Amino acid sequence: MIVVISCGAKKATTAQPAIDLYQGAFFVAMRKWARSVTKDRNIYIMSAKYGLLPASKVIEPYNLRMGQAGCVSVDTLQRQARALHITYEQVIIVAGKNYLDMAKQVWSDLYAPFTATPRGVLTPGMCGMGYQLQAMKQHAGHIPQASPITNRTNTPDLPLTRSTEQPRACE
Repeated sequence: MIVVISCGAKKATTAQPAIDLYQGAFFVAMRKWARSVTKDRNIYIMSAKYGLLPASKVIEPYNLRMGQAGCVSVDTLQRQARALHITYEQVIIVAGKNYLDMAKQVWSDLYAPFTATPRGVLTPGMCGMGYQLQAMKQHAGHIPQASPITNRTNTPDLPLTRSTEQPRACE
């Protein structure tokens, strides 16, 4: 299992590992939830500038949001996922709509538990940042049952497993 979280606007002023660079309250909550269900080696950051990053990858701060000119493309994300050997992994994503839309084009087995149904645990109309923060706090330590974004008809429960495999090499 891989957990992908989106980057954030508020950043440290110096180069940091991706997991530490982003400083906003929403990113901090995503990071805390992600760390409650898996190890850092299974957490990836989807950055508007750099694309798909292992949590430990050191990067420079930048000022770019997903959807703006100069952002990473879906093709780049697909290449990065292949290079990181996570193309066919089960992916849990916590991200905003622009990031989620791109991620759907990268992974076929994708779950977004903190979005409105049928893709997650929140109800339509109640999926703003506050509700997402509350849901992440409520589900600390486990992955709530979420509907797949793919067209599969059954929705398996997602067991909490901590991977024992070695960290993946970043190319």
